[in-house]
Amino acid sequence: RVDLKADRKAGVLIAQASWFEEGEDPEVVGPALRQSLEEMAGWLGMAEVVVKPKGNLANHLNPN
Repeated sequence: RVDLKADRKAGVLIAQASWFEEGEDPEVVGPALRQSLEEMAGWLGMAEVVVKPKGNLANHLNPN
């Protein structure tokens, strides 16, 4: 689950909070979701994806 906000003025798609569901592997879900968020940002004309540190999936969404 992801709480998204598109800051069009700044050109940023923000994941304000993100969680993985019980039974899911965050090491698998995180990178796949990050790729989807980057694709979505591109469709929206956003230059960047920013992940806020709220939720149990947030650390898995930021590239290492």
